[in-house]
Amino acid sequence: MDYTKFDSIANISDGETVHASIYVQSLEMPSVEMFLSGFIGYNDEEDVLLSLYMPNLNAPIYITPHRIKVGETVFPIMRDIRKANESETVELNFKNRIGFLESDKDGIGYYRNFVDGRSSAVLTVSKLNKISQKKFGMDCFESKDNAILYHTMESNYILQWDDRIYVSCDFLCLCRYTNPVTGNLTYNLFEPDKLIFTSKMVQE
Repeated sequence: MDYTKFDSIANISDGETVHASIYVQSLEMPSVEMFLSGFIGYNDEEDVLLSLYMPNLNAPIYITPHRIKVGETVFPIMRDIRKANESETVELNFKNRIGFLESDKDGIGYYRNFVDGRSSAVLTVSKLNKISQKKFGMDCFESKDNAILYHTMESNYILQWDDRIYVSCDFLCLCRYTNPVTGNLTYNLFEPDKLIFTSKMVQE
């Protein structure tokens, strides 16, 4: 098969939304047709190496309709993905998450502090700014009308499931397929540049 005729999932164009529920193929297993079930956002390469690419490749992956547990780490499963616009505004709340906060011990504490008490938003955003400066070298947060707002960068991805938003710096693709050896239904995570579309559903 001439793979140059197909698009890699990593090649998301500006203004394009890629939806799950499409068929894809892996460059590593070109004869196996897989169903793209969703997208998993991540931000810390070390977390990915420890949690997603485990030395024990037979370790179980637990799947629910909205979550995946790999090892001891739980990630939300999102259905749509697109590139963020520069300085797009996302409010942090019980639905919307900024992924790198979840991989930062202090960030998780500050985020929970905000969720548990909105009156602490002004104090909390100053702590979040310190984290954003450490991660990105710039302020990405502001406090406005007693809410914490995150301003995206062009390097961010917006992952979405209905009205829930997850902002990340990178992502993996969750696929299911019939294992050609065992005949069992199998879930696995793939890097987007290792997958190509065999059917395509995008929204301009």
